[in-house]
Amino acid sequence: MEGAVRLVTLTKMIGGEEVMRGAVLTQIDRDAHYLPSFSPIVLTKLRNYEPEKHRAMAGPVEERADEYSFISTELEHTERRMIEIATGKLQPVPA
Repeated sequence: MEGAVRLVTLTKMIGGEEVMRGAVLTQIDRDAHYLPSFSPIVLTKLRNYEPEKHRAMAGPVEERADEYSFISTELEHTERRMIEIATGKLQPVPA
């Protein structure tokens, strides 16, 4: 049986915050070796859950989608922040 280990680590929803930000840590197969891999993750609390509507939202977000800019910005911010935490160095904010 083949498989992979993934660790998902997230901030807590504290003080009314309805967003959790963090990282998915796993390994990727590169050049016959498994190398550590990092992906940012942002989870937002759903209000008024509607199964059909919200299931349709799973998967890649197209660039023309209304929420694309917001999602892209949130992921970029989270990635930058996680790198800062891991390295102890502030990352430049893109212009």
